[in-house]
Amino acid sequence: MKRKILLSVITIFLMLFLPNSLATGKNKSYLNYFYHQNLEWSSCYTHFQCSVFKVPIDYLNPNTGTFKLKVVRAVKTNGRVPVLINPGGPGDSAINFLFSAVNYFPKAFLQKYQLVAFDQRGVGFSNPVRCLTDAEDEKLINLWIDLNTPDTISSLKKESQDVTRKCLSKVKNLIHYSTWESAADMDILRANLNLSKLNYYGASYGTQLGTDYLEQFPKNAGRLVLDGAVDPNQSTIDATLTQAIGFDREYLRFTKKYPRWNLDTVIPLLNASKINPVEKNGRKLTYPLFVTALADTLYQPQYGWPVLDSGLQSLVIDSNLSKLLAASDDYYERNNDGKFSNLIDISFIMSCDDNADRPQYSAISKNLANFKKLAPIFGENNLGSVVSCNSWPTPVHADKKYPKTTNTSPVLIIGNTNDPATPLKNAYNLSKLISNSRLLTLERDGHAGFARGSSCIDTFVTKYFSDGALPAHGTICNLDVTSA
Repeated sequence: MKRKILLSVITIFLMLFLPNSLATGKNKSYLNYFYHQNLEWSSCYTHFQCSVFKVPIDYLNPNTGTFKLKVVRAVKTNGRVPVLINPGGPGDSAINFLFSAVNYFPKAFLQKYQLVAFDQRGVGFSNPVRCLTDAEDEKLINLWIDLNTPDTISSLKKESQDVTRKCLSKVKNLIHYSTWESAADMDILRANLNLSKLNYYGASYGTQLGTDYLEQFPKNAGRLVLDGAVDPNQSTIDATLTQAIGFDREYLRFTKKYPRWNLDTVIPLLNASKINPVEKNGRKLTYPLFVTALADTLYQPQYGWPVLDSGLQSLVIDSNLSKLLAASDDYYERNNDGKFSNLIDISFIMSCDDNADRPQYSAISKNLANFKKLAPIFGENNLGSVVSCNSWPTPVHADKKYPKTTNTSPVLIIGNTNDPATPLKNAYNLSKLISNSRLLTLERDGHAGFARGSSCIDTFVTKYFSDGALPAHGTICNLDVTSA
């Protein structure tokens, strides 16, 4: 469920904002085929059924060809009301999320609804694309460019141009992996599931996908839960800074429970990793991997905080890197043998296809002091990402700001008080953007709220999908005592 943020020079996910549906006007006639496919379901993965459906590569040019996307549903819930789910990303597999969600979503929810998931174009089970080799991914996640030197801009340009060149040479139709197009794909899936309205749960980046769907297909939206919300109208700089501050604040909350790792202790460790990273068993804990390990362990405190405490102890006591490197490997989907999934590649592609707000390289020096002041752990490392897409081809669609979304069914938005990846103010801003919505707040550390140990949240979500009932304005939930 956690939203992946690529904390090195590569990118942070940012969105493209469009005013109109891709599936309107002159496009309707040729789209009829896509909206009337017969999904052929077959048994797969023991307790599931699989199918594929086709979508146009380019909704504005039907001659470009098609993508085949994989969709999976849980067998034992056949006949129940379908709810499409997405865990975030960009680039995380919704199908893999489905495999785990059937085991940890609340029983009351699973008894009423059928979980369905599809992997977006280029993701996971839907013909995953890659720009880089495993060795190149390894180099990229370890890359540290000092933002304080005269060579900063030339180094950032070189890396951006290098990754873009490789993606252009290896991935066909590179500019057609956007979230906006995935939202249009989602409506094609809705139609082929024989649904008049789409019910949807999206977490983290999945809230962006849901928001794009609401913008394009407001009349087809059923009940949507947007959990751990993204603010789609933030600028690249603001979104990057907001998230860096969120992670820094969550780290400070971690230190209240584990005070030995206060800023006076951890920042010297981080600075040392820039100059002379600790090496053991053939791997180094470079500065980017160190920051990534911190981020990975802050998403879910009940699991991550003890790992972080133990990992830092192992590092300081005997230079044991295994726990911190395991955290960064989890983040980037790197296996023990050094092989990667395509997460890094597709996340970069999707982010740049979405992102038309591209700051100039001069934004680095202009913002560096402020980022370091407001987010002393994560600010400097994250800032380099704001120029990652500067060499990328211009997005297919013009960059627009979202107006208020109107004429939709009621939308439920969930925000945690101490969410590091998508701070609460994002959920608040999104609730103001979507006029027919309600913000439900959870007093909690960590990312996202549903199925995270609050029966209050879980009950409201289950009831909302059942009858559309929203909680009262200003409702605040807490974790159950046993989950605190």
